[in-house]
Amino acid sequence: MQVDFPPQNRTGVAVKTFLLSLRQHRLRAIYKCFEEFNREGGAVVNLQHGPLMYFAKAVILAIYGDQPAATKVTLTGSACPVCFTPQGY
Repeated sequence: MQVDFPPQNRTGVAVKTFLLSLRQHRLRAIYKCFEEFNREGGAVVNLQHGPLMYFAKAVILAIYGDQPAATKVTLTGSACPVCFTPQGY
């Protein structure tokens, strides 16, 4: 779901705060799914090519985003666009 704002309102503090809160809510929802899966002790998953496989744990390897969205998602502000290390380290 995308929330669109009129161009004249996109730079407002309320809109920026709302979008940051929305982004954080979505990331917490993704993380919650992994936490619930791992808390239940895994599951038997039906793979696309037919066989069943038991997965004991789910792991987030990476969340990809383009620049500058990736630095916003990783909350590093001004960061290296390759490794997202905060500027000043």
